[in-house]
Amino acid sequence: MKVCFAAARHSQHSLRIYLCCSNGRNHSFLVARLDLNNITLEQLERFDYPFLSAPSCFYPLDKDSRHYLLVGDYNQKLHLFSLADTNPCMQHVLSMDLEAVPHSLCVLDKNASWLLLSDRCGDLVTLSVADLLLGQWTVMQSYRRCALPFMLAAVGESTRPSVLACGEKLLLISQDDQGELTFDEVYTNNGQQHLDASPLPPSLVPDIMNGDNAFAFTTLVDDQLLILAATTKAQFITRELTVGYTPTKLLLESSICDRSLMILAADTHCRGKVAQQLQLMDQRTGDMLSTYNLDPGEAVCCMAPWQVQNGDKLYHYVCIGTKYQDARIGAANMYQQDENESGSLQLYRIKYRVQGQTPVALIRQAWNKNAFPGGVHAVCVHPQGLLFASGAMLYLYQLDADQGELEEITKTTLRYPITSIQVKDEMICVGTFVDSVHYYVYNQGLGELEFWSSDIQSRNVHHILAMDQRTVAAVTHDGDMFALKSAVGLNDHDSALCQPLNYQLNDLDPLFSFHYGEMLIKLRITPFHRCSYLLDPRSLWLTNHLLPWTMDDNVPTTGEQTPSASPGMTMTDPIVACTVSGGVLTIHRCSEAMFTLLKYLQDRLIWNGCARPVLGSSKRFWHWFVPSSGAKADHVLFGDLLAAFQRMTPEQKVKVLDPKPTHGSKPSPPLMDFFTSSNFCPLSEGHERTDSHTMTVRLMERLDRILDDLDHYS
Repeated sequence: MKVCFAAARHSQHSLRIYLCCSNGRNHSFLVARLDLNNITLEQLERFDYPFLSAPSCFYPLDKDSRHYLLVGDYNQKLHLFSLADTNPCMQHVLSMDLEAVPHSLCVLDKNASWLLLSDRCGDLVTLSVADLLLGQWTVMQSYRRCALPFMLAAVGESTRPSVLACGEKLLLISQDDQGELTFDEVYTNNGQQHLDASPLPPSLVPDIMNGDNAFAFTTLVDDQLLILAATTKAQFITRELTVGYTPTKLLLESSICDRSLMILAADTHCRGKVAQQLQLMDQRTGDMLSTYNLDPGEAVCCMAPWQVQNGDKLYHYVCIGTKYQDARIGAANMYQQDENESGSLQLYRIKYRVQGQTPVALIRQAWNKNAFPGGVHAVCVHPQGLLFASGAMLYLYQLDADQGELEEITKTTLRYPITSIQVKDEMICVGTFVDSVHYYVYNQGLGELEFWSSDIQSRNVHHILAMDQRTVAAVTHDGDMFALKSAVGLNDHDSALCQPLNYQLNDLDPLFSFHYGEMLIKLRITPFHRCSYLLDPRSLWLTNHLLPWTMDDNVPTTGEQTPSASPGMTMTDPIVACTVSGGVLTIHRCSEAMFTLLKYLQDRLIWNGCARPVLGSSKRFWHWFVPSSGAKADHVLFGDLLAAFQRMTPEQKVKVLDPKPTHGSKPSPPLMDFFTSSNFCPLSEGHERTDSHTMTVRLMERLDRILDDLDHYS
């Protein structure tokens, strides 16, 4: 006998098990009871399926202390059978015709009043259980969500039960008080199609169940059984925008005020002219709460939240820098200063007004200063106040809480317009349009901004990311990304405000640089990998070789986990950059051992015909790429190029890795050191003598494993 379907239901101190079996021609149902106290299994009865058509699904239903069995077949019918505890027998109650073959069944509520059915056409149908038990049936609601069927499973707490639908999408379905279904898409970090799911009690997975997790479940993905925890802390919200309302800037910060709000700057049309509007929206619902119209021709260049403590009160502000410009000015010359150009710095507050019994959030302007000599393209909070840039001027302002106004503390002038500002502790990092990156510090005793260090190379920087007091990453308008590091920091001196005696130490040393095919924007260090919540056990070795960007260079990279690494994997978060065409780029820092190994593979792939770029030859590509990437291009590994190794045949891979005559019969010593210090087995695996071909094949297998784990991780 072959088991086609299986299900179980709790009944006091026992478990009722239902099996649908087939001998190849006929089908039958087996009902058994498992005593949870004595762990004994007792078969209650066996019932023959009375219909010719094979069952497509079945679902045990408990209602009013009675047991029922719902069976769907390939004849597009749904049958209801009644089961009794005493004198077991299966009584046919009802058969109903459907528009498609039923695929899965599940109850919607804890009282088993509504039944949800998924058919093979992708439709979801709700049925009244009370009508079914009376021998009647009526389709209450029908929903079309996708073209593929769903597998249904009841999940969630008893106070608000829901149904998890697995198919082309992963949906969480619940029913409101009016009987309407609500659909919330569940987003997972693997992005694959889930074949089936089964809920898990919180007591079985106490380590992953906390206040933010709504439920846990097991699912099948790519022949793997995964345990996932769904959380209600974060969710995706989509909102349709009216044609002509184009978002240009977004401030998504929970520190704006007590609620999780976001401020959006969008282009609107006012009296036939393009104008910008500030829109206050709720992150959780996507509802528009309030709007504020800017002057025509005024464009928002930057936004930042600011919290000011005054006595026992904490004030929440939103700082916005604007620029008065002609709409015909393009992005390429938006930072070029014009004699007639001006900008403004504006402060806004989120206030609440009670309408009826509901508080309504409103955005109101608290302070405004116009007629700056250039557009305010950057604003950043400093421990001593507020930093912002207007053209080539860098200002530091403080808030006078009694007067409710900003007062200028100091300013300094650079040679070229400032495009980006970031503050790390006391260090001020400034990106400029032509003059690359500069470091400044605020001398509180003198009340001045003092120069600390700078990049000696000219670059058109448009965004920077200060990773610590000494390290900064930046991107340019030409598609370049680079990282710089200062030889000295504020903590290297007795006084944090004294200048180094040797001014040659003020030059920022390059760490890496590379060129990308399009402009990169908005650098962030943030979790962006599939294993951000539940790490795949087979990729645990990566924690020894993917290093944090803020780790000091003196920390040894011996393959051991650093003591400061947190269990949540936040120490290995990559740099994430977005592209103007909608792409996302991740940049990881790896150990020296892994870099040596993958650099060995990359140098061989670049000249291999199977990994040749689509346009142009490898020689032309390499001769164009290296000068464009700068002097530190040899410090970079390119994931797209390494991924070509996975697409090759085993014969092509062996040819790529075939050692040169100068290397002897085994791979070079750095490769052997990597496999010795990592969690992989040594290439020799205990054998003293191994021929060159066998060693190359084993190296190919290790590289396949490494690249596959990196692909699952990122």
